[in-house]
Amino acid sequence: GGTNHVVQVDEMGKEVFRSDALGKVKHLTFSPDGAQLAFATESKEGWRVHWGEQVSESFQRVGEMQFNADGTRLAFGTQTERVLGWTVMSGGGSE
Repeated sequence: GGTNHVVQVDEMGKEVFRSDALGKVKHLTFSPDGAQLAFATESKEGWRVHWGEQVSESFQRVGEMQFNADGTRLAFGTQTERVLGWTVMSGGGSE
């Protein structure tokens, strides 16, 4: 184990985002225009998806993520107990 951070830099190499300390991280996904980043992190409560200021509820498993064409929605597969589903977050990642 160790501490992980998700860091996003602009085209000049300037840091524009740094996450808090995280455990496991997976499914890093950029919006179609490359301006937004979403990712999943694992904690003792389960997996959560982070997108801008938004953080999803926790799930036992989270699948790969996909932005819609204009980057205003993010969809991903989830599992809690025996229930499989799709979750959609909206709002451009800044709500």
